[in-house]
Amino acid sequence: MRERNLSKVFWTEALAGGVVLGVILFIWDLIGYGMDMPMKGSGMTSFVQFILIAGGLIYFCRRMREFRGLALGFPYTTVFGFVMAMMLFTGVVYGVGSFFLQVVIAPGYFDDVFETMLLNSSLNETLVEQTLEMRETMSSVMKNPIIYAFSGIFTMCIYGGLVGLIVAAFIKRPADPFAAQDTDEYNPTF
Repeated sequence: MRERNLSKVFWTEALAGGVVLGVILFIWDLIGYGMDMPMKGSGMTSFVQFILIAGGLIYFCRRMREFRGLALGFPYTTVFGFVMAMMLFTGVVYGVGSFFLQVVIAPGYFDDVFETMLLNSSLNETLVEQTLEMRETMSSVMKNPIIYAFSGIFTMCIYGGLVGLIVAAFIKRPADPFAAQDTDEYNPTF
C-alpha cells in the first residue's frame, strides 16, 4: 500500500512542480517581452532562467525527499527520475505558454527579433534570405500548439535534465534501515 501511495505522491508532486515551474518560466518570458529583453542582455535572462529552474527543482525535490522519509531515502536515480517527470510537465506548460506569447499575444514581435538576429549575424546575405524564406514556408506548421508543446518538452527535458544531474547529487539521501516507517498519509502543504 505504501508503494502505491508513494507512486501517487511522486506523480502528484511532479505535476505540481512542473505546472508551477512552467508558469513561473512563462511569467519570466512575459516580463522579458514587456521589457524587450530578447534584444538586450540575453546572458542575464538565461542566467535568471537557470536560477528559476534550479530553485524550482531544489524546492520540489526536497519536498519529495521529505515525503519519502528516512526509511526509504531518496536515491540518486529516483531524484533524477523525479526531475525528469517534473520537467516533462514543465515543458508542456512552458511550450503552451510560449505558443500563446509568440502566436497570440505578440506574433510580429518575435518575427522581428528573429530577422534582426539574422541580419546582425555574420551570415552572408544569401543565407539570410534563404533562412527567412524557409521560415515563411514553415510558418503554418510552427503556429501549431502541439509543436510548441513538444518543443517545450524536448527543451525542458534536456535543459532541466542537465540541471537535474547536479541537483540530484545534492538532494539524494540514502535509506536509513533503522528509521521507523512513516505513515501512509499524504498531506501536501505549499
